[in-house]
Amino acid sequence: PVLCREAQQLGVSTVAVGTVHEAHTALAAFAGDVLVLEPFTPIDTAALGVWRDVLAHHGQRTIVTIAGNHLHDAQSAGAQRVRLEGATPMRRFGMTLAQMDAALRGTSHALTIEGLSLHLPIAEPEAPAIPSLEVADGHVASGWVRQCATWLAQWRAVASEHGLPLAVSVSHVATDDLGMLARLVPDSAIEVRIGTRLWLGCPRALRATGTVLAVHP
Repeated sequence: PVLCREAQQLGVSTVAVGTVHEAHTALAAFAGDVLVLEPFTPIDTAALGVWRDVLAHHGQRTIVTIAGNHLHDAQSAGAQRVRLEGATPMRRFGMTLAQMDAALRGTSHALTIEGLSLHLPIAEPEAPAIPSLEVADGHVASGWVRQCATWLAQWRAVASEHGLPLAVSVSHVATDDLGMLARLVPDSAIEVRIGTRLWLGCPRALRATGTVLAVHP
């Protein structure tokens, strides 16, 4: 709720939450759109009921992440708007380009697909150098930028084939890197998720406490 109130005052159009279990709270505290980062899957039966309830009441404002062949399942649960998550070195959720293409071709749906979602690792990933990303001052693009650039090039092909927007929602991209990425793909809409910087950004803001239950020699 604190994040949502601050975002509301800043005029932010969208906030992201980790799981669907947080969506009701965010939707109640925030008037804009809420992106749920944990991908939708019918396998998680405990979450499926929550998904249906959230989407029944707030389908227009809830953006669902899809990281597998679940477009039809998400629509059946009430989803209206989705983002497709690409596989990254985070190795958590995500689809390859071929899997995205297969999911889009193999499923009849009436969903609004709003673009690509990328969850990059906090530690800089390894990625092949892209000479065209070097700028006049000799600065070379970081691994995060190279990962994004590679994926955006692939997404361009999928978007063109299926009539989807050139838009990406991405985490863990620094401000300097964002400028380089924007110059590389000036026709793409880039949305940056900065939550990690908020909750991991200042160690002095954290206070750890605990209770000793037992001491064993």
